[in-house]
Amino acid sequence: MFRIVGEGNACSLQASSSHWGRLPNAQAEGVGMPSLEKLGELTCGSGALVLIDAGLLPYWSDSQEPTQDPVPVECRDLEIVGIDARRAGLEFDRQPHPLYLYDMPDVEGMIRLFSDFCASRNLQASCRPLTHRVSHRQRVNISLEDGPVAIVQYVGMWAVAVRVAPGRAITVLGERMPPGEFNGRWRRFVIEVQEGEKLSEQRLDGVMVDNARLLFGDAGSLALNSVELETSWGDGIFPVVADLGSEGRVLRLSVELGDEERQVRLRELMESSVDPGDLKYDDAGWHGVGDFPEECPPEFAGTHIALFLRWCLCKGWSGPLLEDQSLVKKVASGEFPATEFLFRYCDGKLLEGMLNVAGNAFASQYYGDEGLYLEDYAREFGELMYCAPDHAHDFAKFSRMLEHRLQKGPLTKPVVATGKVELSGWGTTKQVTPAPKKPAKPWWKFW
Repeated sequence: MFRIVGEGNACSLQASSSHWGRLPNAQAEGVGMPSLEKLGELTCGSGALVLIDAGLLPYWSDSQEPTQDPVPVECRDLEIVGIDARRAGLEFDRQPHPLYLYDMPDVEGMIRLFSDFCASRNLQASCRPLTHRVSHRQRVNISLEDGPVAIVQYVGMWAVAVRVAPGRAITVLGERMPPGEFNGRWRRFVIEVQEGEKLSEQRLDGVMVDNARLLFGDAGSLALNSVELETSWGDGIFPVVADLGSEGRVLRLSVELGDEERQVRLRELMESSVDPGDLKYDDAGWHGVGDFPEECPPEFAGTHIALFLRWCLCKGWSGPLLEDQSLVKKVASGEFPATEFLFRYCDGKLLEGMLNVAGNAFASQYYGDEGLYLEDYAREFGELMYCAPDHAHDFAKFSRMLEHRLQKGPLTKPVVATGKVELSGWGTTKQVTPAPKKPAKPWWKFW
């Protein structure tokens, strides 16, 4: 289940692969507490631990300029500068670090886009291309200057970097799923960085895995010294939670891998879904008419579609119509604008062939005629509706909204005895007659 790559004390793992040790502490043995298996001990001489997709390690540039991008397109790195640089970068929300835009294929286009964004919000900031590419090792250092744990952008993917004490033993633990259908699979990996009292926690959107293997390694010698673990759930974006102690120091990390409720619910969705055939879930052309704001570009009519599609791609739900997986990854990471992708490659439409079986199982209910997606979007992002691009949305908030529906439901509107649809969550509950499939007025006007 794990292996050691390389030798030396910079980053080593001591464990026996012939058996799993149990933690001899209250958490492991206490009643009602999860049982954690000790997988080994890790030490990082550089003071930085990196969590990364093991299969993409060949693209990790270490201290060299990135030259092995999986997409054969010349890219540049940009820096955000100005009095309002940090605020502008945070609100632009294109990549994890607010002051950098890495791996940009269209530099001039990004400069114009960022300039227009800042002008629309009266922010004094601009972005400029750097004279050199920022190595992935430098990106780790830059990210950890902002805090003890951070997402690091590389080749359109996300790694996670953690500041640790050089030479300190780091215990790697694993918690398995409880007895039942998913017995034996990993629920989560826990990395014990140091002892201390938890005072707060920081949640990260996650580490991207595309080869079903997660790698933990010393940022100073990642290509030579690392520990590799199978996720047991395949690919995906796995959330990371950091427990913080005094002075913001990381005490432990939890990589959330599996959840029985989520897996059962997804299977039920897949079993209950019908073959949608040539189903079209949405079309920007349906929204760019009627009361659509005249001053807004027509692309804004597809922003809500593009955001939904990007989230599905983050889940690994791309379908047969989306053949360029390298571009799909860039859309998922936010490197390539989702709305631009929707109009350039998908004709402004969301079709069933753009999603796989799992994606259609979810979309056929949540985005269907009786689905709750459009209501959820209007409730959470109503002020941006039809008048803002996708990057103006808080994608982390958007993702939490959809993830909550996926895990907890409901996905569709309840039908009451009167044959009308009950809408709730707006402060009051009211009943309205269901609108036709192609209403004359915008879908978000329920009144």
